[in-house]
Amino acid sequence: MNDHDIQFDQDLKFVSFDITNMYSNIPITELIKIIKIMCKQNVLNIEIKTVIIKMCNILTKQNYFQYKDLQYTQEDSLAMGTPTSSVFSKIYLQYL
Repeated sequence: MNDHDIQFDQDLKFVSFDITNMYSNIPITELIKIIKIMCKQNVLNIEIKTVIIKMCNILTKQNYFQYKDLQYTQEDSLAMGTPTSSVFSKIYLQYL
């Protein structure tokens, strides 16, 4: 098969996205809403849903980091370098 044998749709468009500062641009409140929706879609019982939401709130709200001997809290978005940020960002982006 050569390049001339490949069929393609004239209206087909290829798109590539590059997300700059992805973790720091994912809003935690929106992420928690998405996780609640996903729990509802998967018909989880209320006890499991409550535990999942509680754990996600703890994991997303306890984002501490240090810069030049000062400690900061990242309150509105995911923190860089935490093991859960990659999982949470995948959840957020897959939902979009």
